[in-house]
Amino acid sequence: MISPSALAARRSLQKETVDEDLSLADERRQWEAYSHQLKINESVVAVPEQISGVNCLWLCPQDKTLSTTVLYAHGGGFTAGSSITHRAFCAELAAATDANVLLIDYRLLPESALSAPSDDFLSVYSGLYHSSHYNNTPVFFAGDSSGGALAISSLTRIRDNSDQLPQGCFVFSGAFDATLSSNSMKRNDKSDPILSHAVLQHWQSHFSKDFDFSHPFISPLYASLTDLPPVLLLAGELEVWLDDTTRMYHALREAGSSCEISIYDGMWHVWPMVANIPETNSAFDQVCKFMIENSSIEGSTDSLHDINRSKS
Repeated sequence: MISPSALAARRSLQKETVDEDLSLADERRQWEAYSHQLKINESVVAVPEQISGVNCLWLCPQDKTLSTTVLYAHGGGFTAGSSITHRAFCAELAAATDANVLLIDYRLLPESALSAPSDDFLSVYSGLYHSSHYNNTPVFFAGDSSGGALAISSLTRIRDNSDQLPQGCFVFSGAFDATLSSNSMKRNDKSDPILSHAVLQHWQSHFSKDFDFSHPFISPLYASLTDLPPVLLLAGELEVWLDDTTRMYHALREAGSSCEISIYDGMWHVWPMVANIPETNSAFDQVCKFMIENSSIEGSTDSLHDINRSKS
């Protein structure tokens, strides 16, 4: 049952509507302008850094140098979002999990190549191995909404290249099928307090008519999901994207990959962005438990030592 504080937060939400006069550039600016007003958790330090030519933002618990590292892909439909829109949320994630969260400003679509978001994400991941940040500590991928799709698709590309995979991946409200074919798109169209099928169809209009929304780089439900590290999927009962999470769960399990799933009663798309409600605290607790259970770096230690030796 939904908590009273979450119910109050849900009632304060405003459902998005289609605004044909609002350009994508204006949408980006408005989101960032709003996000500039959000305070960052005082126990977390925000440090910008460019890694492999990609702008990033570290959100780190104070006085903590050796810790689990989380590479975080922000949501926004691949067309919006940035380290500014997600820094307050990732600071809360860092504080709750005691992890160093690296928020990545990957290139956005549609002005960039289809592969650009995951190219940037993987460039940062590779660059970290040649930096002082690793020191043989566990690494996890994470993301919300389309950022979750980016995290999963990046795992499949690493596997295909036979490179070292991270210890695991966790996703809040994953948007894993950009074709919008999940049944919950219409089933939850009225119950979702934020998004609607019409708004997401309008999002598709930012792309060219021949754009392939089923491409595995943005719709990992259509990728091979074998031989991936453990995945934790969390979603809200009311969101239009709900069935993307359940479909991904079954697809991962059928492919032989380890996956856990939690559907939160009465919750909406990426509800953990609302701090200090029981359902957010519970989600962060699940993430902590997942990372602790999967933090063994056995099997990857030699590779990391080899990289360290090659730097000296």
